[in-house]
Parts: sequence; structure tokens; C-alpha cells
Amino acid sequence: MISLKRRELIEELLLIQDTVTVAELVDYLQVSTATIRRDLLIMEKEGLLIRMHGGIRRKEKGSRVSEIGELPARQKLDLRAAEKLRIARYAASFIQDGECIFIDSGTTPAYIYDFIRHKSILIVTNNLLLIGNIRSTDHARVILGAGDYNSQHHLVDGQLFLDVLMQFNFQHAFIGVSGYDCLTHTLTCTSLNASSIKKHAMQQSLHTYVVADSSKRTEKGIVTFAKTEEVTAILTTACGDIQDVKNLISC
Repeated sequence: MISLKRRELIEELLLIQDTVTVAELVDYLQVSTATIRRDLLIMEKEGLLIRMHGGIRRKEKGSRVSEIGELPARQKLDLRAAEKLRIARYAASFIQDGECIFIDSGTTPAYIYDFIRHKSILIVTNNLLLIGNIRSTDHARVILGAGDYNSQHHLVDGQLFLDVLMQFNFQHAFIGVSGYDCLTHTLTCTSLNASSIKKHAMQQSLHTYVVADSSKRTEKGIVTFAKTEEVTAILTTACGDIQDVKNLISC
């Protein structure tokens, strides 16, 4: 069993019970103690659980994520990379030649570009991680709006960027989030600046897709920018919330 699958099973187990011992995980997953400890270390770094002596406990749902407390984008890029690639590949399937789209800041949105660089499309973005991935042979045309440079999150924002954004009409907008809450049906982010960009992108787009790896279901940003029903779909790798959110798609 690969590490990603084991970690998904550990997450599911923590949804059922608050604490789990390492011995229980060894028995449940039929792997060595050393393998379990490596998986738990990865999950702890991703903020999915809290390690304690002899086991783990569930991280409290609804923990708030602010722009100050969030990891820098470069550090987050490789976290859950396999999940993000699955989501990005699925998201790219909606995009056709000749379309104009918006790609938001964030690591999962940035991965979408890998699957659409060959398409004859126009992309408007504030995502500097995406900009750093452009090749001279790409067919896609990319517009990076002017704005205030955020070095921690590798993006531009502010009024200058909004002025550029509001000039376009998009077929699709792909939005990153700090978290989605299946109980309150809310989408959250880390700042008012981010919230403003997401709201305006949604207004300018025929279809809006939230792209969120499974860790986002246990996080909550300090700013709510939309209800889940306001977007076309939430593309994620989480599978336990399908019945709670009608437009949630497990990739």
C-alpha cells in the first residue's frame, strides 16, 4: 500500500475516533512502526493531526488559518502534490481551446497550468507560481495583472489587479481556498485582499470551480468569501463529504 493511501485511511480513522495509537495503526494498516511514524510525520507537517506519546489525536476542526500563520507558498507546493495533480488534471478537462479563464493564487491552482499549457487559451492570473512554470514553447497566452507583490504567497493583489481583472469575462474561474466547511457550507480564505479577488473573479465568470486538496476540509480561513452553492463545483480528493455538499466532486 502506498503512503498516500495509508495517509487517507489514517485521516478517515481520525474522523471516527479522536485518538489512535501507533500500535492500532500498525495493526490496521499491516505495516511497520517505522513506516507509520514516517506517515504521521508527513501528516503532522501538513497540519492534519497532532502527534502525542504513543499515538495521534485529531486536529480540532475549524482551526483558523490567517495569512500570517500560513506556510509560504513554495513550502506548500510539494505538500500533497499527488492529490493536487489529480485535481488539476480534472480541472483542466473543463477547458477548451479559444476560452478565457482565470487561475487564482495558490499551489493547487498553479498545478492546472501543467495540463493546459498546450491549449490555445487566454489565462489571467495573479499566481506567480504559475508564471514561473511558463515555457517558450507553450501555446497558452498568460496575462499577469499588475498589483501589490506578496512575496510569502507568490502572488499579486490589491486594487491595481482588481482593475485588470474586471476588464475580462471568463468562461471558467479556478479558485483556491483555505478551507471549505460542509456544515456551514462556506468557503474561506486568509485575507480581505484574497477575498475581494475571489469574489470579483466569480462575478466575471460563467463557471467557478474551487480546487482544494483533502486537507482543506479541516481548515478554516479567517475570512468567508462565498457559500458552497455559489460555485459550479468543488473539486477535491476528499470523499467523505459527498453527501453533505451536492456540488462537491471527488477527483
